[in-house]
Amino acid sequence: MAYSATLAHQRGLLSADDHLRLLRLFSRAGLAMDHADFDAALLERATAAILKTRDGKLRAAVPVSPMGRCVFLNDVSQRDMCAALEEHKRLMAQFPRAGEGLDAFVDASDTGYSLQGVPVELELANGTANGNANGTANGTANGSNGHDDAALLLSSATIVDKAGRAAPKVAVAAVDGNGVA
Repeated sequence: MAYSATLAHQRGLLSADDHLRLLRLFSRAGLAMDHADFDAALLERATAAILKTRDGKLRAAVPVSPMGRCVFLNDVSQRDMCAALEEHKRLMAQFPRAGEGLDAFVDASDTGYSLQGVPVELELANGTANGNANGTANGTANGSNGHDDAALLLSSATIVDKAGRAAPKVAVAAVDGNGVA
């Protein structure tokens, strides 16, 4: 997503202020914005694979200004993607950890949400977030990213914020210091 923001900025779709705002938000959340293996060769191989699975269209989702919307790009050349990657690498050198993330995930406690009045991290820790005591967070034995059980959990639970107000049953988003995602 961080690279997509840089690509959008390079193409004039995302303002400089919005671009830096996104990057700072990702950095504060400890999300990975760059990786040592992310280079032009990997970008080219990944793009070729994507084009094969998307009927020859890139369909790259990028954020646009004003924030809260995105567009899908199909007309980005390899040269343009590599130029955006070079700019992205230059920017990442200015961020903590050179854009490397703290972890491969964001801990549930970082969201400040609870399910049915119980902090999410407690539910996940005791393996009952899916109503089962099987030691898994979502009913799968191989990780915590299963989509079906997570969707069932969200559709059957009331999500409340730290102040106890009911939150919409849509995606839980990171919120920056300005009160907007």
